[in-house]
Amino acid sequence: MLTKASMLSILTEDRVEGQLIAVIAALVGWTNIRQCSTAEQAREALAPSTVLVTGVLADDSQAGSLIGELASRGVVVIAMTPDEACTAESLLAMGAREVLLQPSNVSEMYRLLQRWRHPEMRSLLATDDLTCSNWIGVEHSEALIQSLVRVAAAKDTCTAGHMQRMAKISEIVAKYVGLPQEICSRVGSVAPLHDIGKIAIPDQILQKPATLKANEFRVMQGHTIAGFRILASNTSPELNLAAKIALLHHERHDGKGYPIGLRGTEIPLEVQCVTIADVFDALISQRPYKSARSIAEAMDQIQSEVNTRFSKTLTRALLHALPEITDSIGVSGGVGAMRQPIRLSAPAL
Repeated sequence: MLTKASMLSILTEDRVEGQLIAVIAALVGWTNIRQCSTAEQAREALAPSTVLVTGVLADDSQAGSLIGELASRGVVVIAMTPDEACTAESLLAMGAREVLLQPSNVSEMYRLLQRWRHPEMRSLLATDDLTCSNWIGVEHSEALIQSLVRVAAAKDTCTAGHMQRMAKISEIVAKYVGLPQEICSRVGSVAPLHDIGKIAIPDQILQKPATLKANEFRVMQGHTIAGFRILASNTSPELNLAAKIALLHHERHDGKGYPIGLRGTEIPLEVQCVTIADVFDALISQRPYKSARSIAEAMDQIQSEVNTRFSKTLTRALLHALPEITDSIGVSGGVGAMRQPIRLSAPAL
């Protein structure tokens, strides 16, 4: 009979990251999960049958001392660090049994927590790739995606309503672009994860009420790469698409976007659908700092950015899809008041 670790403890200052780890742990089968905010809480709670997931900075001597102390008591320590200078070798030397670079990749974290749930299976699972890597495509994919959506919503200031609407709009636009139904459904399912990388952005930047300084904006841009790293998977088509969207949703048709600078058809159609849906819903939604625009005004704004931010193909698809979109998300108002109606006979770019 396999011996299971009795408790998983999560020690991190980032509440949202702790929630993400707890979600993954619950999917693995952990039932006794405790979140700690201080090293003292961790010391009091942990027994030899415990696995501790903790964040560590390169210059965090207190964390290093904690790892060594707990490891000597038989606690399994999984150390996470955002600092590549804090090498795996140094953390392993302190007593950590596993090391992950933050923000944690979902698949990697799942496999680690799965292995340590049944310590005796560790060597078997390390070699049996089929057992430990196909989990996400079989029974957990939809549950995990929905859990990740809730994690993303907890960090972002956007409303849950925005996420639901832009998901529906993304799926509908994908249909009008001509993508297969399976892909359209997949786009709608993972679209709300496009900004999940923001869980890696400090709150003082993410929630700053004023315009970001240049160095702060560069940090903010990093949410695209962070989102890709969190979601990338070798086995799940859904998470692979979500990772692609998270990485590329700020690319522009004219090549002036980030983080890569793709242009035109280099940007996957699925990504373009999510980008234009996100912008469209933001335009027609009320926020504390702005009033909602009418559908006609939103389309005028999007049309003004054709061939710069958006392609004519996607803008045309959005226009064709408007009747279905308005029915789906429960808004009214047509495009009759558009100042510059799109020339639908123009060739697609």
